[in-house]
Amino acid sequence: MNNNLLKRYAVLWLFSQGQKAVAISEELGIPKSSVTRIIKLYAKPQTQEKPTETQTVRRKTSKDFMINKTSGKGSAGVTIMTKEASEINDASKKNNSSRPDTSSYIHKLDPSK
Repeated sequence: MNNNLLKRYAVLWLFSQGQKAVAISEELGIPKSSVTRIIKLYAKPQTQEKPTETQTVRRKTSKDFMINKTSGKGSAGVTIMTKEASEINDASKKNNSSRPDTSSYIHKLDPSK
């Protein structure tokens, strides 16, 4: 491994551990300007992750709760419906009762005629 690459990794690791550029340059015996250049070019910015307040709520369907298993080649598989998927599917059927009444569409012949 290249000596410069080793120095870069050492600087970046020490920087990630919270050491300042002056302490890193003294410990590794390299100029402070080199340490600051390496940190500026290669270090990832240390930002604190803030939870996003506006998260999109994705509607969960019964397919999200099913278990999919495929064979070795991945061409054929088995899908297993879990209890949660079954409950969501039943609830959606109850809530989605907007089908028109088709009982009046079937006409029985009157046997007396």
